Amino acid sequence: MMTQRENIFLTENRRDVLNQESDWSDSAIANERTRINNRTKLALEELAEVAQSPAIDNEKAFPPELVAELFDALFVPTIEPADYDEYRRDLYYHTRRAMDAHEDI
Repeated sequence: MMTQRENIFLTENRRDVLNQESDWSDSAIANERTRINNRTKLALEELAEVAQSPAIDNEKAFPPELVAELFDALFVPTIEPADYDEYRRDLYYHTRRAMDAHEDI
């Protein structure tokens, strides 16, 4: 379950844009949505890089309950469930492959 944290990235303004409740022009909304998606992907790529670094203590940087919260959130449909099924299957497949590589735990 998501704990209450301050929304640093998804500010009220950005949530309005994503929920299509902004009074901005269509082109401004499209540009901001693209920026949000690009920044989100970059943040994920940076987290993967950090997790793979031998200089980082993953146990301290990535609390298991927070990583589980991320995975749980990713499996919840954010669009029509039928349209989300392919993404969920792909996410499950890649997650399962990563987990299977560490069967020794």
